[in-house]
This record gives sequence, structure tokens and C-alpha cells, in this order.
Amino acid sequence: MNISADLRPAQSRDRPEAGGGNGRDEMLDLVPVPLLRLGRDLCLRHLNRAAERLLVRQTGRSPPSGAALGDLLAGPRPGLAVDMAAAATGGQLGLRLAPGRPPVGAQVAYDPGAGEYVVALSDSSGMQTTLRRLRLEQEALSRSAHLDREARRAAEARNRALEGFSAMAAHDLRQPLRNIRHLLDFLQEDHGHALAPEATDLVGQARDCAIGLAGLVDDLLTYARLGWQEIEMEPVDLDALAGQLHLDFGEELRQQGGALTIPSPLGYVTGAGGLVRVLLSNLVGNAVKYRHPDRAPCVTLARTGGILTVADNGRGFPPEEAEHIFDPFVRLHRGSGAGGTGFGLAVCRAVAERHGWTLTAHGLPGEGATFTLSGLS
Repeated sequence: MNISADLRPAQSRDRPEAGGGNGRDEMLDLVPVPLLRLGRDLCLRHLNRAAERLLVRQTGRSPPSGAALGDLLAGPRPGLAVDMAAAATGGQLGLRLAPGRPPVGAQVAYDPGAGEYVVALSDSSGMQTTLRRLRLEQEALSRSAHLDREARRAAEARNRALEGFSAMAAHDLRQPLRNIRHLLDFLQEDHGHALAPEATDLVGQARDCAIGLAGLVDDLLTYARLGWQEIEMEPVDLDALAGQLHLDFGEELRQQGGALTIPSPLGYVTGAGGLVRVLLSNLVGNAVKYRHPDRAPCVTLARTGGILTVADNGRGFPPEEAEHIFDPFVRLHRGSGAGGTGFGLAVCRAVAERHGWTLTAHGLPGEGATFTLSGLS
């Protein structure tokens, strides 16, 4: 720390000096470094607030104005005037203010015109406190890093368990459901002529339930895998995916007098191609599934910069449900006759989050819905 003689004030707080001014001392009081202003005789002319706090902390008292520097020290200091002069030319100086305490470092500047020293004190105990605080903070950070590593290991173990559950579900749940469906098909084909109409209807309902449950298991597996499955990012041609959407939904839309409209090229996006296709297919499929009964379905897929929108003129939904519809198992139009397991939009939100994108929804009952995917690159 370099102390310039320009910092010297010309007047003591308690005893004005000739030619001095309290304004300079007041400026000195604002400096956070402990500063003393001493005359050529090494008597105190002024100490700022930081220095006063240091002296009180070290000695238990505040020195009066005019006190000799030697009187502030813990014991006799022969050659103090010579040491002060040497320190003012770049030497080092240590001052012990209280017995049993480490010496306080001092940097000294001398102004021959004013005939006074300005001394900056360095509180070693304060430095020790700072170092101790930094050491404690470092230890806390180390503990936090350790906890983070443990949490990651626990998450990886949970993911491995989830992967095992997924494999079990794929084998132990899907296969029995396929068997049930096939048995019902055999029953209908081989003995349907002998069944009463009510029995035939019950067989059909049971088969539909098996198909629905199989779809729910598939959606559950897809949703679960999105939390841990590694994804490979690559350039994805959205226009090529749009062509697939035309193949998947175009005929159904035409039969209803509607259309899938893409007003301009969609370009490329960085992502996992298979997951991006699942996301767009679910959004467009939702628009087709929940079309309004009184008008032809119109679905528009458009992109502006990093924002992609899928808009429709279907049944819509209340604005207060805009977040709720992304929850698993949620179906807002259960009485519409449209199928589904309530996982489509949950999967869309999960896919978006895995890519660092944001998926939001806006709708009005009877007017349609718009899904906005932002953050694309």
C-alpha cells in the first residue's frame, strides 16, 4: 500500500493546528485504512476512525490528541525516530501496540513542507481473521462439492435402477398385454359366432382396454427414459420432419376438410432427430385429435428465428390450464371421444427440457391452441 503525502490533513480532530483545516481530516476519516498523522516530533495530530477502532481493539483505549507515538506502543522502542525516517524512504516498520499481540505493520510517508508523517497501519489480526474466514469458506465449498458428487452418484444409481425397471416393464408388462389381446382376437375369430351380442361387445371392450394399457406402458417407458437416456445432438432437418408429418396426418386432415400448413421453410435445428420428431408428432397429433367438431381442422407449423409454433383451430383449453396440461396423465377433453393416455404433452415438455428449450402453451376454449417452442439454435 503506497501512502501519498497528498493525503495528509492539516489539523487534529481535537486540537486545531495553525494553517490546518478540518475538511482534510474529515476526508481522512472516510478512508477505510487505519491512518495516523504525526508531527515531526512523532506526536499525534490526527487519527482517522479506522485507526481509532484498531487502537481501541489492540489497547483498549483511544489515545488523546498530541500523544507521542512511543506512548502508544507496548514498550520502549529505542531509535523510533530513525526507524520512522527510514520507513519513509521505503523501509519496513513494525509497531507492537499491546503485549502478547503480533506487531502491526506500518507504511510511512513524510511531507517535508508540512513537517509531518502519514502512517498507514496494517492490522495483522484483521488479516488473520480474513484468512480464517477464507479458509472456512474454502472448506464449505469443498464439503458442497463432495455433497454434489455424492448426489450425482446417487442420481446415477437411481438412473440405473430406472433403466432396469424399464427393461422389466418392457418385458414383463408389454408381453402379457400382447398375449391378452391375441387371446381376445382368437376368441372373437373362433367363437364369435356362438357369442351373444352383449358378449361380443364385452370382448371388444376388453381388447380396447388391453390396447390402451399397452399404449400407456409405452408412453410411461418413453417418459421415464427421457430423464436418463443419453442423446446425441446433430443437425436436424425440420423440413424433412414436416414431410413425415404430412405423411402421418395429411390424409386424416384431408378427410376432415382440413390441412397442415407450413408457410415457409423451417430450416435446421441442433437436436436429437428421433426426439424432435416425437415432439412435433405429438404436437401436430394433438391438434388433429382435439379438432373442433364444427369446423375443418387447420394446423399451422411455423418458425421465426429460434421460435417454432404449432397452432390449431381446435377445441382449445382454459388459459389457467396452460401449465397443467403438461403434467402426466392429464387429459382435458375426456368426453370428446379422442384417445390418448395423457402423456403426449408431458413427453413434449421433457424432450424440450432435455434440449434446453422452453415449451409453453396458450389456448382459449373453442378457439384453438398454440404451442411455442423457444430457444432453438
